[in-house]
Amino acid sequence: MRTTYKPKHADVGGWNAYVDATIAFLDDDMPALKQARARLAALPPPPGRVVRDGKVQVEAEQVPWPPRLHVVDALVRCMYQPYALAYEACPAASE
Repeated sequence: MRTTYKPKHADVGGWNAYVDATIAFLDDDMPALKQARARLAALPPPPGRVVRDGKVQVEAEQVPWPPRLHVVDALVRCMYQPYALAYEACPAASE
């Protein structure tokens, strides 16, 4: 996974924080997972974009911002569960 890191200047979508979160989950390292989640959540939108209701306008559609935050939130909620469960089916706190 570490071979997928992007150079800092090219990581406008928070890929590196997502990779760090995934590695932390697999290492059972909740503090590192929460740190990676905080970095991802604080990710500013791309230049010229505005976040409204957790989404940014990209061409003709609105996309969630920051990307993959919902996946990292599921990893936090289901820490110590199998990765497949946490990634695919971990229920949100309100469910």
